Amino acid sequence: MKPDASTFGVAWLCDQTGLVLKVLHNELGLAEADVLGRAFPQLVHLSGLQKALSFLVELRARGSLFDWEMDMQLGGRMLLIHCAGVVLDDKLLIMAARTHKDVHHLFDEMMRINNEQSKRLREITKERVEQARERGQPENDIRHYDELMRLNNDLVTLQRELTRKNMELEKLYAEVQRLSVMDSLTGLYNRRGFFELSHREVDRAKRFGGSLPVIMLDIDHFKDINDTHGHEAGDQVLEKLAGRLSGQLRKVDIMGRYGGDEFLILLPETNAASARNVAERLRHSIVNEPMETSQGPLNVTISVGLAALHESTMTVEQLVKRADQALYKAKESGRDRIYMEDDSR
Repeated sequence: MKPDASTFGVAWLCDQTGLVLKVLHNELGLAEADVLGRAFPQLVHLSGLQKALSFLVELRARGSLFDWEMDMQLGGRMLLIHCAGVVLDDKLLIMAARTHKDVHHLFDEMMRINNEQSKRLREITKERVEQARERGQPENDIRHYDELMRLNNDLVTLQRELTRKNMELEKLYAEVQRLSVMDSLTGLYNRRGFFELSHREVDRAKRFGGSLPVIMLDIDHFKDINDTHGHEAGDQVLEKLAGRLSGQLRKVDIMGRYGGDEFLILLPETNAASARNVAERLRHSIVNEPMETSQGPLNVTISVGLAALHESTMTVEQLVKRADQALYKAKESGRDRIYMEDDSR
């Protein structure tokens, strides 16, 4: 039985070196000829090659590993993929999907299929015992079949328990990793998470010549909100602002809380004019509707600084610094406005 076709991912049966032997699930429209006979690391973008090799080493050593995120070249597209794997006898089952949820769904389905195969093996062994008794084979042979069936049952039970325990540990590890890059108040990436993802996007833009603007924004007179209405209301403003802004963005955009009331938004493959339009849309989404708080609705405005990647910018840090300088200009110009570097206004 195949996994649910709605799961956006792939599953391969590989040998111990990661060589793809069989495609078990394919919801990416890949041609099997493009992956069969190729090693798993060959499907990974060059920048993630070392990570893919480490994945295989850990997989063989530990039996299974969750929550590896890397760029993969699948079906002519480069995708950000979550990988997981498990050892099945002398083979490796490797799964890749767009989300953690899909990875775990694929894993559960593959384990169910493996358990069904083990169940079938037990049934075949039992049939052989019965046939041996009917044919009057020596009791030693029958005991041999009985022992084989018992050992197989024990092995299946142990395998299930180890898989369950390992999944619990890996899910816990994945959650710890997720929390380490998330801001608990807003649910956005924290500074560390934003920079980790943004480094990859900057490298990609420089490599392929793509446009990459960044927005830095903060809440005008946020200290006054805290002083007048209390920190609880201030936290509610931050939380609601984050939700309202992120609802205006694409899935590929990266938004994080830089610190305090400052937020960063990276806009991959967006030109300067479009970035300004995005910034204006975000500003209007805040100024046109009050924020509901425990102290009543509060009118909030934001100031926005914009900077874009160019030849003099080599790092995410430099890009953010320039956006910060543009934000300062927006504040200096009267707040509740957008300033893009090199603006004459």
